[in-house]
Amino acid sequence: MKRVFQILVIMILISLPSGVYGQRDADVDPVIKILDKYEERDGVESITISPALLGLMKNGRTNDKKTQELISKISGLRIMTLNDGANGKGRTNREALKTELQAVVKKDFEEIMMVKSAGERMELYVRKNDGKGALLFITSSTNSITVMHLAGTIDKTMIDAVMNGEIGISK
Repeated sequence: MKRVFQILVIMILISLPSGVYGQRDADVDPVIKILDKYEERDGVESITISPALLGLMKNGRTNDKKTQELISKISGLRIMTLNDGANGKGRTNREALKTELQAVVKKDFEEIMMVKSAGERMELYVRKNDGKGALLFITSSTNSITVMHLAGTIDKTMIDAVMNGEIGISK
């Protein structure tokens, strides 16, 4: 299941010059605010692909037309993996993050897909029609959670690419 979302991130990371992991997205998206809150905690790995870097990639970093079309629809990409650790409040950071995300998901997103397999759960959501397109992937297990927030033009082509494994995250 962890390999369901790997092609886009691999493609982006391979094409990055070293040391270029983007700037903070100034967007006030509630998911981004939550990820910002957890980013500096122990056991967290985070990648932010900035709009500036995506712009460079849109301008010919790949010869594959389908990949270039998909990249042109993305305005920001944020991936965070949090491995379990106590937050001092009786819950793990993973549980606290999941609870905060569920509140935003309930309000702003619609579920597209959910897969459970051997203690792991993968959820895929699309932002309800509010003018800010976003896909939200949440993969959780008993000791970690990975969240991918992909902002941009979320249309049938983008959703088809996600469902076919052409866009994704890898842990």
